[in-house]
Amino acid sequence: MQALADAQRAAQAAQEAVTRARADEVERLEDLSRAAADARLDEEDAVDAVSDAERELAEARSSGNLERIDDAERAYRRAEQTLANVRDRVSDLAREQEHAGRVGVDGSDQVQAALDRQAEAQRQVDQAAQRVADALDAVREASTSAAAAIDPATEALNRLSPAGRAVITTLRDLQPAWRAPPGSVSSARSPASPGICGTCPACTCPGSRRGWVGWAVPSTPRFGSLSAWRRPGTPCGTST
Repeated sequence: MQALADAQRAAQAAQEAVTRARADEVERLEDLSRAAADARLDEEDAVDAVSDAERELAEARSSGNLERIDDAERAYRRAEQTLANVRDRVSDLAREQEHAGRVGVDGSDQVQAALDRQAEAQRQVDQAAQRVADALDAVREASTSAAAAIDPATEALNRLSPAGRAVITTLRDLQPAWRAPPGSVSSARSPASPGICGTCPACTCPGSRRGWVGWAVPSTPRFGSLSAWRRPGTPCGTST
Protein backbone atom coordinates (compact mmCIF):
# COMPACT_ATOMS: atom_id res chain seq x y z
CA MET A 1 0.00 0.00 0.00
CA GLN A 2 2.87 2.38 0.77
CA ALA A 3 4.34 1.78 -2.70
CA LEU A 4 0.98 2.63 -4.27
CA ALA A 5 0.68 5.82 -2.21
CA ASP A 6 4.21 6.86 -3.20
CA ALA A 7 3.47 6.17 -6.87
CA GLN A 8 0.27 8.20 -6.70
CA ARG A 9 2.13 11.14 -5.16
CA ALA A 10 4.76 10.92 -7.90
CA ALA A 11 2.01 10.85 -10.54
CA GLN A 12 0.39 13.92 -8.99
CA ALA A 13 3.72 15.73 -9.03
CA ALA A 14 4.23 14.74 -12.68
CA GLN A 15 0.78 16.09 -13.56
CA GLU A 16 1.60 19.38 -11.87
CA ALA A 17 4.88 19.50 -13.81
CA VAL A 18 2.96 19.07 -17.07
CA THR A 19 0.66 21.94 -16.11
CA ARG A 20 3.64 24.17 -15.35
CA ALA A 21 5.38 23.17 -18.59
CA ARG A 22 2.30 24.08 -20.62
CA ALA A 23 1.99 27.43 -18.90
CA ASP A 24 5.68 28.11 -19.50
CA GLU A 25 5.33 27.18 -23.17
CA VAL A 26 2.35 29.49 -23.60
CA GLU A 27 4.35 32.31 -22.06
CA ARG A 28 7.34 31.47 -24.28
CA LEU A 29 5.18 31.64 -27.40
CA GLU A 30 3.85 35.03 -26.30
CA ASP A 31 7.41 36.24 -25.79
CA LEU A 32 8.31 34.83 -29.20
CA SER A 33 5.47 36.72 -30.82
CA ARG A 34 6.57 39.98 -29.18
CA ALA A 35 10.19 39.38 -30.18
CA ALA A 36 9.19 38.77 -33.79
CA ALA A 37 7.17 41.99 -33.83
CA ASP A 38 10.10 43.92 -32.38
CA ALA A 39 12.45 42.38 -34.93
CA ARG A 40 10.26 43.49 -37.80
CA LEU A 41 10.24 47.02 -36.40
CA ASP A 42 14.01 46.87 -36.09
CA GLU A 43 14.19 45.73 -39.70
CA GLU A 44 12.21 48.76 -40.81
CA ASP A 45 14.51 51.04 -38.82
CA ALA A 46 17.55 49.32 -40.31
CA VAL A 47 16.23 49.82 -43.83
CA ASP A 48 15.72 53.52 -43.13
CA ALA A 49 19.21 53.72 -41.64
CA VAL A 50 20.71 52.23 -44.78
CA SER A 51 18.82 54.75 -46.92
CA ASP A 52 20.06 57.61 -44.76
CA ALA A 53 23.64 56.32 -44.85
CA GLU A 54 23.49 55.93 -48.60
CA ARG A 55 22.28 59.50 -49.00
CA GLU A 56 25.01 60.83 -46.67
CA LEU A 57 27.62 58.95 -48.65
CA ALA A 58 26.40 60.46 -51.89
CA GLU A 59 26.56 63.95 -50.44
CA ALA A 60 30.07 63.31 -49.07
CA ARG A 61 31.30 62.18 -52.41
CA SER A 62 29.78 65.25 -54.01
CA SER A 63 31.66 67.48 -51.55
CA GLY A 64 34.99 65.90 -52.37
CA ASN A 65 35.96 65.94 -48.68
CA LEU A 66 37.89 62.72 -48.16
CA GLU A 67 37.39 62.60 -44.43
CA ARG A 68 33.67 63.10 -44.81
CA ILE A 69 33.62 60.45 -47.51
CA ASP A 70 35.39 57.95 -45.23
CA ASP A 71 32.96 58.61 -42.41
CA ALA A 72 29.97 58.28 -44.71
CA GLU A 73 31.24 55.05 -46.23
CA ARG A 74 31.83 53.57 -42.76
CA ALA A 75 28.34 54.60 -41.61
CA TYR A 76 26.83 53.07 -44.73
CA ARG A 77 28.60 49.75 -44.17
CA ARG A 78 27.51 49.72 -40.55
CA ALA A 79 23.91 50.37 -41.55
CA GLU A 80 23.96 47.55 -44.07
CA GLN A 81 25.49 45.17 -41.48
CA THR A 82 22.84 46.11 -38.97
CA LEU A 83 20.15 45.50 -41.54
CA ALA A 84 21.58 42.08 -42.34
CA ASN A 85 21.69 41.12 -38.66
CA VAL A 86 18.15 42.28 -38.07
CA ARG A 87 16.85 40.44 -41.11
CA ASP A 88 18.62 37.28 -39.96
CA ARG A 89 16.95 37.57 -36.55
CA VAL A 90 13.57 38.19 -38.17
CA SER A 91 14.04 35.05 -40.26
CA ASP A 92 14.97 32.93 -37.23
CA LEU A 93 11.99 34.14 -35.25
CA ALA A 94 9.65 33.53 -38.15
CA ARG A 95 10.84 29.91 -38.48
CA GLU A 96 10.44 29.38 -34.74
CA GLN A 97 6.93 30.81 -34.84
CA GLU A 98 6.02 28.60 -37.76
CA HIS A 99 7.26 25.49 -35.94
CA ALA A 100 5.43 26.43 -32.72
CA GLY A 101 2.22 26.96 -34.62
CA ARG A 102 2.58 23.58 -36.31
CA VAL A 103 3.28 21.43 -33.21
CA GLY A 104 1.24 23.42 -30.71
CA VAL A 105 1.87 23.79 -26.99
CA ASP A 106 1.96 20.06 -26.25
CA GLY A 107 4.38 19.48 -29.10
CA SER A 108 7.12 21.59 -27.56
CA ASP A 109 10.21 19.86 -26.21
CA GLN A 110 9.57 21.08 -22.67
CA VAL A 111 5.99 19.84 -22.54
CA GLN A 112 6.85 16.58 -24.26
CA ALA A 113 9.50 15.84 -21.62
CA ALA A 114 6.96 16.54 -18.87
CA LEU A 115 4.37 14.31 -20.56
CA ASP A 116 6.91 11.48 -20.79
CA ARG A 117 7.60 11.76 -17.08
CA GLN A 118 3.87 11.76 -16.38
CA ALA A 119 3.34 8.62 -18.46
CA GLU A 120 6.13 6.84 -16.61
CA ALA A 121 4.66 7.89 -13.26
CA GLN A 122 1.25 6.57 -14.32
CA ARG A 123 2.82 3.24 -15.31
CA GLN A 124 4.30 3.03 -11.82
CA VAL A 125 0.84 3.67 -10.34
CA ASP A 126 -0.72 0.96 -12.49
CA GLN A 127 1.95 -1.55 -11.51
CA ALA A 128 1.62 -0.73 -7.81
CA ALA A 129 -2.17 -0.98 -8.02
CA GLN A 130 -1.88 -4.37 -9.71
CA ARG A 131 0.42 -5.61 -6.96
CA VAL A 132 -2.10 -4.48 -4.34
CA ALA A 133 -4.94 -6.21 -6.22
CA ASP A 134 -2.91 -9.42 -6.43
CA ALA A 135 -2.24 -9.27 -2.70
CA LEU A 136 -5.93 -8.78 -1.93
CA ASP A 137 -6.83 -11.71 -4.19
CA ALA A 138 -4.33 -13.87 -2.32
CA VAL A 139 -5.85 -12.83 1.02
CA ARG A 140 -9.38 -13.59 -0.20
CA GLU A 141 -8.28 -16.97 -1.53
CA ALA A 142 -6.59 -17.82 1.75
CA SER A 143 -9.70 -16.76 3.68
CA THR A 144 -11.89 -18.91 1.45
CA SER A 145 -9.61 -21.90 1.94
CA ALA A 146 -9.64 -21.39 5.70
CA ALA A 147 -13.42 -21.15 5.75
CA ALA A 148 -13.69 -24.35 3.73
CA ALA A 149 -11.45 -26.10 6.24
CA ILE A 150 -13.83 -25.49 9.22
CA ASP A 151 -14.73 -28.69 11.09
CA PRO A 152 -18.10 -30.01 9.74
CA ALA A 153 -19.37 -30.67 13.30
CA THR A 154 -18.58 -27.10 14.32
CA GLU A 155 -20.25 -25.78 11.20
CA ALA A 156 -23.37 -27.87 11.90
CA LEU A 157 -23.43 -26.64 15.50
CA ASN A 158 -23.23 -23.03 14.34
CA ARG A 159 -26.31 -23.54 12.15
CA LEU A 160 -28.44 -24.52 15.17
CA SER A 161 -30.59 -22.13 17.17
CA PRO A 162 -29.17 -20.90 20.50
CA ALA A 163 -31.41 -23.38 22.39
CA GLY A 164 -30.31 -26.24 20.15
CA ARG A 165 -26.66 -25.37 20.65
CA ALA A 166 -27.20 -25.32 24.43
CA VAL A 167 -28.70 -28.85 24.37
CA ILE A 168 -25.91 -30.26 22.23
CA THR A 169 -23.26 -28.58 24.38
CA THR A 170 -24.82 -30.05 27.56
CA LEU A 171 -24.96 -33.55 26.09
CA ARG A 172 -21.39 -33.26 24.88
CA ASP A 173 -20.25 -32.24 28.36
CA LEU A 174 -21.94 -35.37 29.78
CA GLN A 175 -20.13 -37.75 27.45
CA PRO A 176 -17.29 -38.51 29.91
CA ALA A 177 -19.83 -39.73 32.49
CA TRP A 178 -21.59 -41.95 29.95
CA ARG A 179 -18.33 -43.56 28.93
CA ALA A 180 -17.10 -44.16 32.50
CA PRO A 181 -16.72 -47.83 33.55
CA PRO A 182 -19.44 -49.37 35.70
CA GLY A 183 -19.18 -48.34 39.31
CA SER A 184 -17.19 -45.19 38.66
CA VAL A 185 -20.26 -42.96 38.99
CA SER A 186 -21.54 -44.64 42.13
CA SER A 187 -18.18 -44.38 43.79
CA ALA A 188 -18.09 -40.67 43.08
CA ARG A 189 -21.66 -39.98 44.19
CA SER A 190 -22.89 -42.26 46.98
CA PRO A 191 -20.70 -45.27 47.75
CA ALA A 192 -22.22 -48.14 49.83
CA SER A 193 -25.66 -46.48 50.01
CA PRO A 194 -28.34 -48.72 51.56
CA GLY A 195 -30.70 -50.37 49.13
CA ILE A 196 -28.46 -49.64 46.14
CA CYS A 197 -27.07 -52.38 43.99
CA GLY A 198 -24.79 -52.53 41.03
CA THR A 199 -25.54 -56.00 39.74
CA CYS A 200 -29.16 -55.93 38.65
CA PRO A 201 -29.27 -55.53 34.86
CA ALA A 202 -32.29 -53.26 35.10
CA CYS A 203 -31.14 -51.43 38.19
CA THR A 204 -31.32 -47.66 37.95
CA CYS A 205 -29.59 -46.87 41.20
CA PRO A 206 -26.75 -44.31 41.18
CA GLY A 207 -24.35 -47.22 41.43
CA SER A 208 -25.61 -48.59 38.16
CA ARG A 209 -24.26 -47.15 34.91
CA ARG A 210 -27.58 -47.99 33.28
CA GLY A 211 -29.45 -45.95 35.83
CA TRP A 212 -27.13 -42.97 35.27
CA VAL A 213 -27.60 -43.05 31.55
CA GLY A 214 -31.35 -43.42 31.90
CA TRP A 215 -31.44 -40.25 34.00
CA ALA A 216 -29.16 -38.19 31.75
CA VAL A 217 -30.49 -39.04 28.27
CA PRO A 218 -33.72 -37.38 27.16
CA SER A 219 -36.55 -39.31 25.54
CA THR A 220 -35.39 -41.01 22.35
CA PRO A 221 -36.67 -43.90 20.23
CA ARG A 222 -33.80 -46.00 21.61
CA PHE A 223 -34.24 -45.26 25.33
CA GLY A 224 -37.97 -44.58 25.43
CA SER A 225 -39.72 -42.06 27.62
CA LEU A 226 -37.83 -40.49 30.48
CA SER A 227 -40.74 -41.42 32.79
CA ALA A 228 -39.98 -45.12 32.26
CA TRP A 229 -36.62 -44.73 34.00
CA ARG A 230 -36.04 -44.57 37.73
CA ARG A 231 -34.56 -41.42 39.23
CA PRO A 232 -30.90 -41.95 40.17
CA GLY A 233 -30.61 -42.90 43.81
CA THR A 234 -33.97 -44.75 43.92
CA PRO A 235 -33.40 -48.28 45.34
CA CYS A 236 -34.30 -51.26 43.20
CA GLY A 237 -37.96 -52.11 43.31
CA THR A 238 -38.91 -48.57 44.28
CA SER A 239 -41.01 -46.63 41.83
CA THR A 240 -40.22 -43.00 41.03
